[in-house]
Amino acid sequence: MKRAQAIAAEKDEKERQERARIDANKAATALKKQKTKAAKAQKALQAAVRSANKAEVEAEEKAERQAQKKKEALVKKASKDPLVKTKALVKAQKAPIREKKAVQFNGVDEEGGVPAEPQKQTSKGRMIKKPVIFEKGT
Repeated sequence: MKRAQAIAAEKDEKERQERARIDANKAATALKKQKTKAAKAQKALQAAVRSANKAEVEAEEKAERQAQKKKEALVKKASKDPLVKTKALVKAQKAPIREKKAVQFNGVDEEGGVPAEPQKQTSKGRMIKKPVIFEKGT
C-alpha cells in the first residue's frame, strides 16, 4: 500500500507539474497575444497618422498647384492685354543745316576780257555745261 500511495503521490505530483507547465504556457501565450495586439494597435495608429499627414500634405500641394495656376493665368492675361505706353516728350531738335552749294564763276579770260557767257562750277569744282540748243535750219 505504501507503494501504491507513493505511485499515486508521484502521479499527483506529475499532474501538478504538468498543470503548472500548462498554466505557465497559457500565461505566456496570453502575454504574447497582448504584446502583439498592442503592437498592431500602435502600427494602426501610426498608419492613421501617416494617412492623415499624407492627406494634409496632398491638400497643401494641391493648394500650391492651384495658386501657381492662378498666378500663371494672371501673367498670361497680363501679357495679352495691350499695355498703354507712355511716350516721353520729344524735345524739339535743331534741324541740321546744310551748306548750300557754292557756284563759282570764272569771270576772267586768259586774255583779260570777260567771256560772253560765264561758266558755272559746282562746290566740288566741276564745270557745269550749258545745254546746246540746235536751231532749225537755214
